Amino acid sequence: MLVEIKGTVYKFGEVTTNANGQYPKRELVIFQENGDYPDYINIEVQERVFEAFAQVTKDSEVNVTVNFGGRLWTNPEGVEKCFNSCRAWKVEVLGAANNSQAEDMPPPF
Repeated sequence: MLVEIKGTVYKFGEVTTNANGQYPKRELVIFQENGDYPDYINIEVQERVFEAFAQVTKDSEVNVTVNFGGRLWTNPEGVEKCFNSCRAWKVEVLGAANNSQAEDMPPPF
């Protein structure tokens, strides 16, 4: 299911891979103002879309299109669990941040 998430870039995670050093990904946290209960949404950015996120900086206003999905898994004890994923497909920068601490930010995607 494709969903659009609009908000402010709160932070970037480090680039990680699986145990074999494959499938690089990076997490991006988007902040959404929501009255007394603001939302922080963790979005997975996979290597194939790193370039699309090159212009994204901390505090940028963005609109991110994500594929929100999930799958079921049954553990060895027979208990069924549901895992959700939120993977980025594209990003639109709505407003660039005027961030005086740019040197403290991680390198772009």
